[in-house]
Amino acid sequence: MKGAVLWSKESKVQLISIHKAENLRGLLMTIIESAIEVLRSEKRPMLAEEIYRVICSKGLFKFGAKDPISVLRAELRRHSTGFTGKTKSAITRLKQDENKHFTVID
Repeated sequence: MKGAVLWSKESKVQLISIHKAENLRGLLMTIIESAIEVLRSEKRPMLAEEIYRVICSKGLFKFGAKDPISVLRAELRRHSTGFTGKTKSAITRLKQDENKHFTVID
């Protein structure tokens, strides 16, 4: 049987099918990685709501929150220049303009 090996939390090896392994990219990508991929592919400033729609349509991340756009917006802000909250990311990868559009800093 062909497959990919994953480690579980209990450090047990699991064998999964190639089909599932190909789908792991979307499951393992973080919210911010998904958002950055969307912003780079769209090549334009975007609102959190627009980014969310593209993430969902491409299956880049599965949100489990009751208000996924708020979760996404918080992550986007955490990784943006000028954010000074307690949860600020050590790596600034985005900027937000006065119209609340986000862009990637390269």
